[in-house]
Formats: sequence, structure tokens, C-alpha cells
Amino acid sequence: MTGRLFGILAVLIGSVFVAPGAMAADDLTASSPLVKGCEGCHGARGDSQKPEVPRLNGQKSDYILIRLKEFRDPSRKQPHASPMTRNAAASSNSDSVALAQYFSRQTPTPRSASGIESQAGAEIFLHGADPATPACAICHGPDGDGLGGTPRIAGQHRTYLMQQLADFNFAGRPGTVMNRHTWDMTQQQMVELAAYLSNN
Repeated sequence: MTGRLFGILAVLIGSVFVAPGAMAADDLTASSPLVKGCEGCHGARGDSQKPEVPRLNGQKSDYILIRLKEFRDPSRKQPHASPMTRNAAASSNSDSVALAQYFSRQTPTPRSASGIESQAGAEIFLHGADPATPACAICHGPDGDGLGGTPRIAGQHRTYLMQQLADFNFAGRPGTVMNRHTWDMTQQQMVELAAYLSNN
């Protein structure tokens, strides 16, 4: 599935979430109970300080909505993020829209890449790797900032990125295009890619 198709999907899903009188992101502040509820795990303004919890600051709002919808779907088993299944079910459609917009507008955490592993990771990100790993930049953008419904992955925790790559590789997160893209990745390639994209 291409980044363009993800974007189309995001628009369709977004239309499901938007309801008459939906809360706007401008209605949310750092002291909002909705925001505080997310910050308990994801950190102030979404800048998670827990290496296993993803950063939401600067994340694409379309992607946040897609993930919230997936967490609400009882047919999708997602043991890698089981707390979110419960949390997403407790939020309304308008809450989801407002939260997605709020966190997407926060200043994103930049990459802090350095070293030999990071240099090798840049090659994978920009050009792919043999035998069948495509360039990550095709869908995630040249700087890893995300495109439409495809997530921003730059500036995430190295631990989180490694766990997600492993979950995709072993189908711990099934039913996504990332399964196919990571099947042939070696452990070392995952380490290098995470080193390039991460900020710890």
C-alpha cells in the first residue's frame, strides 16, 4: 500500500470520526483532562520519556486517528499496545479528533543520529536494502516526517522503533504493509535503521 493510498484511507477514516459539534484542537490546552490522560504515558505534550512508549508530538493527525480506530476494533488483536485498546474505547469520536489535532501541532522531537550504525541506517531509509526491503522514505517522507496517514517515525525512541520493527517482522502487528517490508530485514539492519531515526 502506497503513501498515497494511506492518505486516502486517512481521509475516509477521518470523516467517520468527525461529528457535528466536534471538539476542536483549539479547545484543548495542556491542562485539559483529555490531554492529561494521554500524557500519563506519552509525556508532556506527547514527548514521551519512556523508551517503550511512542512520542505523539508532531505525529500526523491522520495516523493518530487511524490507530485510535484500530484500537477500537475488537476484531484486531493488538497485544503490543493492549492499554490503548481500553483507552481508545473510552474516548468519543470528537475527543479523538481533538486529541489527534492537538498532538499533531506540538513541536516534534528531532532525530539525533550519529555514528556508523546511523550512517548504515540512512542508506536503508533512503535506498532500501537487499533482498526486498524498500526505501522507507517512499512512504514516510525523505526526513521521516510522515505523509498523510503514514506516520512520522523520525525522533522516536530507539527501543520503541526496534520493538515495532520486530513486531512487524514476526507479525506481532499483522495486517499492515510493514509486514511484507520487514520480513527480510536482519536484526542488524533493524538496529541501524533505529539508530538513524531515533532520539533517545
